[in-house]
Amino acid sequence: MIGACFFLGWTCTLLWLPAIADRRGRKNIFWLAMFAQLCLFVGLLTTRNLIVMLFIMFSFGGLSAVRVGVGYVYLMEMLPRSKQTSVTSGWNTQEALIYVFATIYFWKISRHWFWFVLIGFVWQILSCVLLFWMPESPRYLITVGKLEEARKAFSVIARFNRKKLEWDPKRFSPNESGEKEVPAKSTSQSDSNLQLSVGNLPLNLTEQQMRQWLEQEIGGELSRDVVGVEFTNNDIASTCTFKFGDSTPHFQIYQ
Repeated sequence: MIGACFFLGWTCTLLWLPAIADRRGRKNIFWLAMFAQLCLFVGLLTTRNLIVMLFIMFSFGGLSAVRVGVGYVYLMEMLPRSKQTSVTSGWNTQEALIYVFATIYFWKISRHWFWFVLIGFVWQILSCVLLFWMPESPRYLITVGKLEEARKAFSVIARFNRKKLEWDPKRFSPNESGEKEVPAKSTSQSDSNLQLSVGNLPLNLTEQQMRQWLEQEIGGELSRDVVGVEFTNNDIASTCTFKFGDSTPHFQIYQ
């Protein structure tokens, strides 16, 4: 029953709680969830009531939607793409090693859960303390247009890595004509001209240029099918759909 409460809580929050991070930012909701989980650890280590313990396990499951879903995205957005695969492998490996350690602990060391949970409690304290020095995801800040906050986030990362930040806001800002700059690239004559609407900024691009813009500036992949075009950004777990008009071919972002 305890395990069932955990996964029931996870199921109840999986579809809506991570979406808040797409609207409010990664750090705040992750920070709140980690401190709420710290309180749950205290309750789990001190309670002797079965009903309270079931409620705590349900809450642990509910917060797992943030700890796993938002936490993984938050981590990936802090990393260069060359490191994302190796870090993901390390993430999955340490998750698997926890179950291995739990098996050995209850098999050879002790059958009492208190000391095993206490280890998780110590790691939870460490996580909450280190979060004070974690900046907001700069990739998220750029996607919502908060460039000054993104610069500050990059500054924190650069200082931690002992690097000098070279910040060029023009890379992420509209030019004087109100259009997003697209790197020049030769296109074939078969490329059709497409109209892309991003907020109130119309962009007249060829399909080749738009693919380049989406993949390089936003960081996703563009695939074309029968009903239209779907652009998926795997890094921030968001999808925009581009539809064709009846007369003039165009693309429209639907949030």
